[in-house]
Amino acid sequence: MPDVRLLGPNGGGEVVLAGHLFADPGFAVIGADVPRAAPQWGLFETAPAAAREKAPAWQRHVREVECGLPGGPGSEGAVRPQYDAERKRALSGRMYRAGRCGGRLAGRTW
Repeated sequence: MPDVRLLGPNGGGEVVLAGHLFADPGFAVIGADVPRAAPQWGLFETAPAAAREKAPAWQRHVREVECGLPGGPGSEGAVRPQYDAERKRALSGRMYRAGRCGGRLAGRTW
C-alpha cells in the first residue's frame, strides 16, 4: 500500500499509509469538491422498464455464479458442475500457472 507524506505548517511531517489516511473520518482534501454519494436505494426504479423486467433472471444467474445455487446460499438444490467452487479454484490456479492471468483469480473464494 502506498504511503503519504504529510507536512505540517511548521515544516514537520509524518508518513502514513494511504488506506489509513482515507479511512479516517476526519480526513479531507482542502479545496476539493466533495463527491456526491450515490443513493443506496432507488436506483433500480430509475432503470428502463425492459431492464427491470430482465433483472430477476440476471439476479438468479449472479447468485448461481457466486454460490452455486440459483436461489442463493442455503437454498435447496444441487450445485451444477460448472458452478462448483472447487472446480473454479482449480481452474483459476491452472490459469495462473499458465500465465493467463495476473494471479488475482488464483485461490479466490467464490
